[in-house]
Amino acid sequence: MTMMTQMTVLPLGEKYCHYRHLRHWKVVIQMANDRVPVWEKANLSLEEAAAYFGIGINKLRDMTNDENCPFVLWNGSKRLIKRKAFERYLESAYSI
Repeated sequence: MTMMTQMTVLPLGEKYCHYRHLRHWKVVIQMANDRVPVWEKANLSLEEAAAYFGIGINKLRDMTNDENCPFVLWNGSKRLIKRKAFERYLESAYSI
């Protein structure tokens, strides 16, 4: 990772923060997310769910496109899979 030598100041509410520090916290948060095992996460990204459940990403996209899908959580345009709800769905499903 390259370090930014330029100090860009961004307004955050009443406080100001240097871009370099924001980037540091983003890295810290990403590292913390990487340390949480997938089986302990409440919500999984499509990539994590595909690896965890052994189902392709395109199949997961097809399954979660429905507005009434009980195991999808939309965060803006990001699609997250509710792990426990999807496990219950798979237990009761004959085929997908």
